[in-house]
Amino acid sequence: MSRGKGARRKPARGKAKTSRGLKVQKSRHLDIQKSRHLDVQMGLFVGEPRARLPAALYLRVSSAEQTVENQREPLLRLAEARGWEPTLYVETVSGSGKKRRPVFERMMLDAKAGKVRAVAVTALDRLGRSLGTVVETLNILHAAGAVVVSIREGIDTTTPGPVQTLLLGLFAALGQVELQLNRERTQAGLERARKFGTKSGRPIGRPRLDAELLRKASLLVDGGETVRQAALTAGVSKTTLQNYRREELAKRAEAERQAHEDVARMARGVARNP
Repeated sequence: MSRGKGARRKPARGKAKTSRGLKVQKSRHLDIQKSRHLDVQMGLFVGEPRARLPAALYLRVSSAEQTVENQREPLLRLAEARGWEPTLYVETVSGSGKKRRPVFERMMLDAKAGKVRAVAVTALDRLGRSLGTVVETLNILHAAGAVVVSIREGIDTTTPGPVQTLLLGLFAALGQVELQLNRERTQAGLERARKFGTKSGRPIGRPRLDAELLRKASLLVDGGETVRQAALTAGVSKTTLQNYRREELAKRAEAERQAHEDVARMARGVARNP
């Protein structure tokens, strides 16, 4: 039966089914991706029953006379607004690199182990007093997959973007500048002390022990005393005395070897010219 010019052609049944099937598969794939997506900003795992993001709230003061209460309230409000599961890490210690910070170290270990997925502070100087320490901490947390939020500076790595990348890069660059300036200041101070002397008049560096004391202590050891007893008698450390005796023995062995070589050389000369 011939069709008229205005008659519409029906699409093939197989093609229609294939097209609908692809759309359904694509929709299911997107649903799976969404269900696996981690909504870090809200602190919820989408597709799971309200799993809250484990977060570390780090509170630090430098001395026992200070209080962390001014830091506690804003951090708890932040955790509640984000829907986080907060854990308080409270520490009373200076943020300089000279002292250990056991609570801070435990927090970093928890972040590396995945027990902490977010770290919040009231200010970046709570993480460290020097910019280099702060940058190093941010890099470690970023590598561990933990986000960092600092209330005072407005730093929030929850939603990565060009601004956050620029800020982190700027902090890293400033950290390198600070490190270089510290090296230059240290070098300038050493050169000034060598040229004009120190305020106390003492030489730079660890004072050298009197060689005579070490020699006497070594003679006591040769006379039968133990290294510990000889060091205590002479007023030197046991390790220093052991190092001194080791160096002296090496010098004696080298002198004896050189003497044997000289004697052998002289004997060969006599044999050649009897």
